[in-house]
Amino acid sequence: TGKADLLIGFAKLEWNASNYLQSRELAEQALNIAMKIGNKHHLNRAYAIIGDIERVIGDPKRSREYYEKSIVISKEINNKWSEA
Repeated sequence: TGKADLLIGFAKLEWNASNYLQSRELAEQALNIAMKIGNKHHLNRAYAIIGDIERVIGDPKRSREYYEKSIVISKEINNKWSEA
């Protein structure tokens, strides 16, 4: 989980610098690791970041798909903050 956590952190840094394609690449790497190890917290965070990116680059349909995945996982792990 350490590598996925680092990738999510780097994805957020790239997001803050408006480097959306790099941010998405890092978030997708984290997503793949989280899927392999079954870490729902990291899945939740990666889906939310990718949803943010899709929203900003102008694809609201894909953004919604990722946000919905994040919301489902948030409910599964009882993460009230992410559901808001």
